[in-house]
Amino acid sequence: MRVLLIDADPQGNLTSVAAAEPVEEDQAGLADVLSDKTTDQIRDVAVAGIWPGMDLVPTAGATLGAVRDELIIAGAGRESRLKTALAAVVDDYDLVLLDCAPSLDQLAVNALVAAHGVLVVTEAKLFAANGLGQLLTTIAAVRDYYNPQLKVTGVLVNRLEERTVSSAVWLDELHEAATTNGLTVLTPIPKRVVTADAAEAARGLDEWGTADAVTIGTIYTDHLHAIEGALSVKMTVAAEVAKAFNERQEQEAQAPDMPAARSRLGPARCGGRRTPWRRPTSPPSEKGGRDR
Repeated sequence: MRVLLIDADPQGNLTSVAAAEPVEEDQAGLADVLSDKTTDQIRDVAVAGIWPGMDLVPTAGATLGAVRDELIIAGAGRESRLKTALAAVVDDYDLVLLDCAPSLDQLAVNALVAAHGVLVVTEAKLFAANGLGQLLTTIAAVRDYYNPQLKVTGVLVNRLEERTVSSAVWLDELHEAATTNGLTVLTPIPKRVVTADAAEAARGLDEWGTADAVTIGTIYTDHLHAIEGALSVKMTVAAEVAKAFNERQEQEAQAPDMPAARSRLGPARCGGRRTPWRRPTSPPSEKGGRDR
């Protein structure tokens, strides 16, 4: 697969481990793409990743944090800057991954507006459970205002401490919250030293060679297939809806004088009753949850 990584976290951790060569603090990156003070495009700033076929839009130094603040006071279209930039290169890749910080700021909103799907990464802890609700509220607002195709592809519990009572309790809470919101909880990633060791060494778990690495690497592979499957279903449904709408329009155009003909599809129905539609009272806020 041709993969593009976008480091949308001002800390730049993804850049530190995924760039083939060290990225200097003054090197052009995502900040230059999002800022209206430069004309850099994604192709201008992308660097080679550690594996063949992988490119990275890097983040280093304090520039992305400054651009994040710039976006707060920017005018119309600020939420769509990343989506607009990606439009020029998206056909060059099979998969684009956007890594976000654990905060709901304008950088995260830009990522949500640009994406087809969002993977909610959290932990089995009190503050993570609280942050999940805030994140889902932001996702719903982004879907209504900017990106109606956005889908939550799953909730992933990271660094699970399997033998603690606290983790078990909060994992149950997350399962209940996810079920209430119609979401899927993916197989948790257990807390293992090998995960951090492989990341710090910029090597894949499948390259590490230990039994623990192979086991966890298999979980990640399963997650990727699940996410791709969820997005494929979403896109298939969207295509079927568009097809049905177009067919209906053609039928109405051929029989304009029939009393039953309508100019547009009626309201969505579920179980024979009209499904209400509610818009959030305000656009996405920048108040953050602890974990995403």
